[in-house]
Amino acid sequence: MSIPPSTDWAGLYHAYGRAADVPGHLAALSSSDPAVRRAATSALTSSVYHQGTRWPASARVVAPLVALVDTPSTPDRDTVLHVLHAVAIGNLRDDELPFNPTRAFADADRVRPADEDAVLRVLFEEEDPDIDAVADVADAVALHWAAEAYRAAERHTASFLRWLHDPDPAVVTLAAGGPALLRLSALAGRRT
Repeated sequence: MSIPPSTDWAGLYHAYGRAADVPGHLAALSSSDPAVRRAATSALTSSVYHQGTRWPASARVVAPLVALVDTPSTPDRDTVLHVLHAVAIGNLRDDELPFNPTRAFADADRVRPADEDAVLRVLFEEEDPDIDAVADVADAVALHWAAEAYRAAERHTASFLRWLHDPDPAVVTLAAGGPALLRLSALAGRRT
């Protein structure tokens, strides 16, 4: 699979710093070698969905992951879809259902670009980082990144609906959660 060259991956961050390695991980998800695919899945998941936290690069992996699931020749499409779910929706607890993105991401809207820049600078660029300097905005910035990943996936709701009729039962099973959490939660969010 070719990765769109328009994304400046080196200009984005994931859990371990600059996301320049992401295109290689995305491409490796199409490898004929199962060990290469497993390593790519692990590296990608831990970097763009590290312990439940999404990062600036997270929203940008959504479209390539959708393209991989949309490609019938992609090996382990259910695994790719599992990564997509993690990036887009995370691991919702039962008490977070039904999911309402308007409520869940309310604090994300107060994040300014300067807040995000400050958090990234403290995490990745300062030699002696002062975490307390960004403590008041760090959670909102992380929520902003989660909201961006969710919104990126929401733009692909039609793909989730199409995958409900996929010949691979594992893809169908995983896809079943997508429309419910993306489309229906978007509708619920408009009512509140």
